[in-house]
Amino acid sequence: MIRREFIKYLSAFSAVGMVSGFRPVFSILATPEQELETTKAIFDSIINKRMSACGFKQPIGELIGQIADDLTGIPYLGGTLEGPGAEICRVNLNGLDCVTFFENVLVIARK
Repeated sequence: MIRREFIKYLSAFSAVGMVSGFRPVFSILATPEQELETTKAIFDSIINKRMSACGFKQPIGELIGQIADDLTGIPYLGGTLEGPGAEICRVNLNGLDCVTFFENVLVIARK
């Protein structure tokens, strides 16, 4: 998948979400420990799938598209970067907003 196709895919995905009345999910799991555990499981699953498929040797555009497909089905979650206390690096694959979706896909593809 080339970059333009990926951008069209993201645009179409966003439009379908708005038309279908897609509503954000504000709380997915009860505890931070559960969030960390499932985030790690999702990440490990994506890495294992990509390693067995190609070993991350494809062009970056193709990898981005495949990893984006791997994250399909993860619910929208607003405010994923906010949290209690001081600002720190937060990774949460239990729910993604448009920015964290793209950032996580790009980071995983650049592994």
